[in-house]
Amino acid sequence: MTEPLPTPLPATATALATAPASDETSTAPARPQASRPTPSGATETGDAGGVDAGGDSARDAGGDAPADAPVDAADSATACPGPAGTLDPSFGDAGVVVLAFPNETASADTVLVQPDGKIVVGGVKTPAGDHFALVRLLPTGVLDTTFGTAGVAQTRVGNTSHVVTAVTLQPDGKVLLAGYTRSIGQNFDFAVLRYTADGVLDTPFGTNGVVLTDFSMRTDQAMAIVLMSDGRIVVSGQTLSDDLSVGDMAFARYLPDG
Repeated sequence: MTEPLPTPLPATATALATAPASDETSTAPARPQASRPTPSGATETGDAGGVDAGGDSARDAGGDAPADAPVDAADSATACPGPAGTLDPSFGDAGVVVLAFPNETASADTVLVQPDGKIVVGGVKTPAGDHFALVRLLPTGVLDTTFGTAGVAQTRVGNTSHVVTAVTLQPDGKVLLAGYTRSIGQNFDFAVLRYTADGVLDTPFGTNGVVLTDFSMRTDQAMAIVLMSDGRIVVSGQTLSDDLSVGDMAFARYLPDG
């Protein structure tokens, strides 16, 4: 009984990109060599593109590719040009977006994509101390100026550290942000904020759009958030002992109005 031939190794592609792309050069890597046994037991080595040792094309006489022909490196599952896994030139500047805020430090810590393709990013900004921040980008990577103030929404809750860990989207387009914050001399508490689809704090939620939860005066850090089918909100994380040596799982569930 003759064993079936193994599938040839797929071609690989490597890309190194630096923004902006106008000055970048690239060199195509050498195609890998694939070895496989022939029916006679010998081993043939050749380009992984699918040409056998006898010189026959990998396509049959009818022009159809055989079942084991390697797939082209282009990403056929999306509309993106170029090989899969490379930077998308239709996004930002050659696939890269950098948002710089003068005299501030900012971070992008969590992200979601809306059904319309807009991108919501949660993080922290420091216009005058830490603030929770949301940024919304258009699918092309440009700031969506209809959201918040020129594409940015920011909220200061405590008077010192703010940390964002998760965002989620409600069916009505409102955005829930989860993280933790504290004031000077106090421990961290769970923080949940809700913004309207326009990037404004949803004041009917909690207290002026903000809910803080303290677990018995311990250090509490919200790590994830999920929306239930009935609109209730579940947040999970950890609560730490006073000396931070012991951490326990912590969960909180909120009514739809906070």
